[in-house]
Amino acid sequence: MNCTEFLDGFSDYLDGTSDPAFLEGVEAHLASCPSCRGYEQAYRQGRKLLASFPELEITEDFRPRLRHRIYHMEDEDALARGASGSAASAAAILGIAILLAVAAWSPLIRADEPLVELSPIVVSQPGARTLGLRTAPISMATLTGFRAPLGGATSLDIWEGSHRLLYEHSALSARYRQTSVRRAGLQ
Repeated sequence: MNCTEFLDGFSDYLDGTSDPAFLEGVEAHLASCPSCRGYEQAYRQGRKLLASFPELEITEDFRPRLRHRIYHMEDEDALARGASGSAASAAAILGIAILLAVAAWSPLIRADEPLVELSPIVVSQPGARTLGLRTAPISMATLTGFRAPLGGATSLDIWEGSHRLLYEHSALSARYRQTSVRRAGLQ
């Protein structure tokens, strides 16, 4: 048996609850180890000294005073933790604010701006329409329930050719129009 095993089973040895083989090992170890023998003697003397003291008489107000003192000690600990916790929280919040400010201002701090090159976009006038199956366009007459006489056009068909109107009045068509002066309504 070594010293660690002796110390691990020392309580069982003193209580007499360990098995007989362990007790024999403890006795052999105590005979051969002066350090553990001194530990056992110090323990037994301390136990006798404690038993020789007179029994303490506790007054009736001892428990409430003890509880009150423990309460104040816990309160002081909580306040100390709270004060250091709030300072740590404030420091953490300040650190995050500084990081966000640096991140927000970092594009302005950099001297070189990235060069972005995009390929040109070429838009031309729509080509000729091919014939094919096409669904009937939705007209205002369809939406309002107005029915025109068979074969007649209505003034409410404003959605017809809307794609053509969008192109003609957009900036895209103005870019590719040939510039020429047109006179309208002058004789």
